Amino acid sequence: MSIIADSQQEQYALAERPVQFGFFAMFKVLRRNWLWLTLAMVLGFGAAYQALEFIQPKYAARSTIILSNVETRINPTETTIENSDTSLIHVETEIDLLRSVEFARKVAIELNLISDSYFNPYLSATETPVPNQEQQLEAVLVRMLDSYTVERRGESLALDIRVRHPDAGMAAQLANTLSTTYIDSSLRDKKEVVQSSISELRDRIALLGGRLSEMEARLADLIRENELDDTNLGDELRAELGRLSSIMSLAHDQNGSSVRVDEAELRLAEVEKKLEERTRAELVQSKLQRSLDADLARYQALVERRNALETQVDFLQPDARQVTVAYPPLKPATPNRIAILALGIAGGLIVGLALVVLRELFDRRVWTGTQTMQYLGLRTIGYVPRIRFWRKRDKQDLFLSKTSRQENSPFQLALRSLLTLLSNQMRKKDSMVMAVTSALANEGKTTLTFSLAVSAAREGHRVLMIDLDIHRHGLTRMAGCEVPKETPPDIWQEQKTIDEQIVPCARFGQVNLLSFSQDVIVPRRLFDTPRGKAILKKLRATYDVILIDTAPVLAADEANRLAALADFVVLIARWGRTSEDALGTAAEALRHNQIPLAGVVLNDVDIRRYSLRDYGAHRAGGYYAYNNSYIYKAPK
Repeated sequence: MSIIADSQQEQYALAERPVQFGFFAMFKVLRRNWLWLTLAMVLGFGAAYQALEFIQPKYAARSTIILSNVETRINPTETTIENSDTSLIHVETEIDLLRSVEFARKVAIELNLISDSYFNPYLSATETPVPNQEQQLEAVLVRMLDSYTVERRGESLALDIRVRHPDAGMAAQLANTLSTTYIDSSLRDKKEVVQSSISELRDRIALLGGRLSEMEARLADLIRENELDDTNLGDELRAELGRLSSIMSLAHDQNGSSVRVDEAELRLAEVEKKLEERTRAELVQSKLQRSLDADLARYQALVERRNALETQVDFLQPDARQVTVAYPPLKPATPNRIAILALGIAGGLIVGLALVVLRELFDRRVWTGTQTMQYLGLRTIGYVPRIRFWRKRDKQDLFLSKTSRQENSPFQLALRSLLTLLSNQMRKKDSMVMAVTSALANEGKTTLTFSLAVSAAREGHRVLMIDLDIHRHGLTRMAGCEVPKETPPDIWQEQKTIDEQIVPCARFGQVNLLSFSQDVIVPRRLFDTPRGKAILKKLRATYDVILIDTAPVLAADEANRLAALADFVVLIARWGRTSEDALGTAAEALRHNQIPLAGVVLNDVDIRRYSLRDYGAHRAGGYYAYNNSYIYKAPK
């Protein structure tokens, strides 16, 4: 028995693949996927190039206006023109005004943009009914507001108006119209405000003038009715009142006649009444005169304000002036072909990176021996490089020509390393009975079995190949032999019958072939009987190496049964094709059938690409994978 057989109690459980990060790991991922990344960038470049064919080129025009550093406005309280420094709030307000729908409406009406097919999408539409003028104008305003921007230049009072339009002339015209319309509108709005204030002042002056006329008429009537224009009349009445008062006092002292006293009293009452009425009239006159003077002062102030506004209205200046006139540009500003193409390449690279990452994360194929050990718990005992220009129709000739001329080729080194590794692990110095199988078909197990047999024969060993792949007989055909039409029924009991079935393959050296007919049934306990043990002992004594080719483990049920005839089994995995799940399932099936598994051999390894995933095949006892430049080429 072998050491390998004693280690088959291990559990080959599938493990979750950890995500590896790091510069070196990412570099290797990118290096081995450079072709896909290049293809993704080329596709991104092509997509961007095609997109450029559908993007309508637009021309950019710019006009610049500078706001006045003094803000002029009407004081609503005093109805006077005031000046103040332009503030940041005023600048932001003017930008909002330039971007307002009402301002855009003025420009659209002035340029008749409703008849422009670019701004009015309904001109080229075939839908019915046709929207009315107002609806069309709303669509024009939406497109127009999207076609221009207003930006402040730093902390200055300069505003840049940028317009994009498919027509260069229209772009320049629209930019200049936006500037001139804003300037004219600001001056017109100022004059309208001043004219409105003048009209209001005129109305107030007219109203106050009528009130003054009424008060003057009332004052004149009061003076005329009360004879207030006679300044001596009051003094005369007061003198008369004093004289009558003296007479009344004298008459009482001298006991004058009652008639004369009565006359004096009547006269005294009459004078007192006149004097009282005159005093009251003078008070009313004083009050009316004060009101008249106050209204007259207000009247004169309003007249002065009106005259001042009428004088200043002709000297008003707009809030801005245009310093840069837009001219039709010579070449379109958009699309930026270089930027879009660069963006397409970058987008393709990003998509490619994403696909590469997904491909690496979900790629469950076997690529390295570390992978089989780390994720499947299976040791890798050999790496067999790919032989280029291999053809199925002439495998014998190609194999002989390629391997015989290059004894130290990577392929031959791999075969000798594998044979040495397996033979050194045998406890006894007897012959080695080894079965070769795979998880699925077309993974190179038959080719590797045939190659190992020829390689062992060249080292002077006597080799027996047993073709137990009774469905395809690939080993028999590769050796150039015919498949037996029938198998003697006593072949499992008589040594002579087995010897008669063994066919020599002298072309390959000391190589013999034992083959069976199609779909023959091989007993599982073939070598457990006394006769079977004698047959196996005779075969071991006759041959140094016995190689058994079996059907794939997951493709035929008898694979596990026939593989038990060998000392151990070598499981073949095709590099970059066999999945981890298939390899792990095959190993589990062999283990459950108590078949000793020597390990996994990675077959058909591309030495150039293998270094992008691992450091080399040194684990197999060779160093051929380090010499990436040494790739056997067919002689010319």
